[in-house]
Amino acid sequence: MRYPVLATAIVGVAFTVAGCDDPTPTEATPALSGPQHAVTVNEKDLPFGPATLFPNPVCGDEVTAVGTDHWVEKYTETPNGRILISWRTNYTGTATGSPSGHTWKMSGQWGGQATVDADGFPYVESDVNSYNLIGQGNVPNIVFKARYQLTINAPGDIVVDRLVIDAKCLGA
Repeated sequence: MRYPVLATAIVGVAFTVAGCDDPTPTEATPALSGPQHAVTVNEKDLPFGPATLFPNPVCGDEVTAVGTDHWVEKYTETPNGRILISWRTNYTGTATGSPSGHTWKMSGQWGGQATVDADGFPYVESDVNSYNLIGQGNVPNIVFKARYQLTINAPGDIVVDRLVIDAKCLGA
């Protein structure tokens, strides 16, 4: 399942986990009663960065951010043996543009879910990553949104692999 990992990195996890020295969850909920149904929740605050936020320059800058990420992931095994993985993160931080030196306050969220059979396929993933960068002083704001969809069928063939990125420089 190397494709979902690569895709997830594109839409946010790379800078989310970049500063994580200890990926151990802070707490886990016990499994729900029932012979084939279990839920595990991991929740942790993680530092991130410095990390480049956009694949291409926005507002004429390469934007690098640092901050804190509140990460929650949930794994659910369904009665029919499928696994549902969902994640949600809220992050805050600061960003700096190069070469301008502009600074921004940053806040955003990333969420998604994947379903997979116990043997790995089929695999279906959907993500949305969005954040706002508020310019400090006479600096334009930046609004970013990425949507990702991936489907791998039972034989392991990719049938959908779509990433849509929208980054806008406002007030430039």
